[in-house]
Amino acid sequence: MKIIIIDDEKEICLMLGKILAKLGHRVHCAHDCANAKILLKREQATLYFLDLNLPDGSGFDLISFIDHPANIYFMSAWDGESERKQVEALNVNGFIHKPFTKKDITLIIDQLPNE
Repeated sequence: MKIIIIDDEKEICLMLGKILAKLGHRVHCAHDCANAKILLKREQATLYFLDLNLPDGSGFDLISFIDHPANIYFMSAWDGESERKQVEALNVNGFIHKPFTKKDITLIIDQLPNE
């Protein structure tokens, strides 16, 4: 499965990318909205992990660049009521609070239909 991760923390991309690669998935990453928009125009994926807080915008700004239907999870250490309501309003798959664990990620992967 192809997975796209958008997160300004390169360590998060590396850690999450390693977890997903060990599970047999192909991973693409971007670290800001500008590069994410280029990546999202070029690549389609089965699963997207989007950070809420990016240096030049928000993961919310990237939704329109993703072809639907798609499996989308927002990630953030900041998960206040306002952010959770925005996530719910977008009708995406869910929200992951940072820091997350390998188990959190494998549960998401296990819920997806097999390709």
